[in-house]
Amino acid sequence: MPELKAKGLSIHSSEGLQRRADLDKRFDLTVFPEKRNAILEKYGLKA
Repeated sequence: MPELKAKGLSIHSSEGLQRRADLDKRFDLTVFPEKRNAILEKYGLKA
């Protein structure tokens, strides 16, 4: 989330968690943190 990085905040900060919760409500966002590394490696993505 670029706006958090611009403010120097982590996605794990209270504001980041609130932002993710808001996105979840609006777009039915689902996050799989335990599968993150496997997905990055499978598709050659960078964190």
